[in-house]
Amino acid sequence: MRIPRIYTTSSLTGKEPIIISGQSAIHIIKVLRLRRGDKVYLFNGSGLECRALINTVEHHTVEFSILDCKEHDRESPLSIHLVQSISKGERMDWILQKGTELGVSCFTPVHSKRSVTKLDSGRLQSRMERWNNIIIHACEQSGRNILPDIRPPVSLEAAIESVCSENRFFLTPEGGSRFNEIKSCTNMALFIGPEGGFDNSELQIMQNSGIIGICMGPRTLRTETAALAAITAIGTLHGDL
Repeated sequence: MRIPRIYTTSSLTGKEPIIISGQSAIHIIKVLRLRRGDKVYLFNGSGLECRALINTVEHHTVEFSILDCKEHDRESPLSIHLVQSISKGERMDWILQKGTELGVSCFTPVHSKRSVTKLDSGRLQSRMERWNNIIIHACEQSGRNILPDIRPPVSLEAAIESVCSENRFFLTPEGGSRFNEIKSCTNMALFIGPEGGFDNSELQIMQNSGIIGICMGPRTLRTETAALAAITAIGTLHGDL
């Protein structure tokens, strides 16, 4: 039986018991159905993975004792920064989940001109919390011990200014380079358009900023397909896939 992996915000370097409460504890008790004496792996995003034993299970609280800890590096040799135009709810969730599984190191959601979803200040906090939880659960499932960073949504122009990767690419069906023509690089950013694609003014801004257009074939891909296909292609050519 596969031992569950559970994220905690607690420090894993001390000898004190680890306490998990609230919704996370409810998930452990009700969904994972773990009980006193069961073993799990705990991680806190620092790269450390600890084998732990459940001491007590109460209504909304689970206490663990640490058995041993090791550094387990399951990160991609590539540093991929995904600059993703915000798409409709489940599509964006899918991109974050699968992007995390495939090794993306940083996500920047972007408000592009053709983005269908617009987040006001009232919805932004709850959406960021949701996205962060999706990333945490994807790390629990995939074995990653370092959480990818997810930045607050910004405009495309602000994203271009803030992304300092060695190589920056945007996807376009209109031609351009192919990933197999790109020299091997370990640090890159991918700019992915929304459901309707980047508009002409945004394409011009990216080209003027030195961002390279990449063609993923003659077919027009949906935004979630384009993001994951590009990450997979890069990982296959230059990474650990």
